[in-house]
Amino acid sequence: MPDNWKDVMKLFLRLREILVVVGMHQSWELSKADDWIRNLLQDSKMRITNCISLIDEL
Repeated sequence: MPDNWKDVMKLFLRLREILVVVGMHQSWELSKADDWIRNLLQDSKMRITNCISLIDEL
């Protein structure tokens, strides 16, 4: 794998997470979301706004 694979993967996963959150807001009735969905959105928003990657621990 290329030397910068981790940086590229972090960027890709961050973009994907942003797209998932945007898609959920456009397609779902979030006022009726269950606890799992609310927690998912809260965690995703925290990671997006703080530039934290899902793979920072690797």
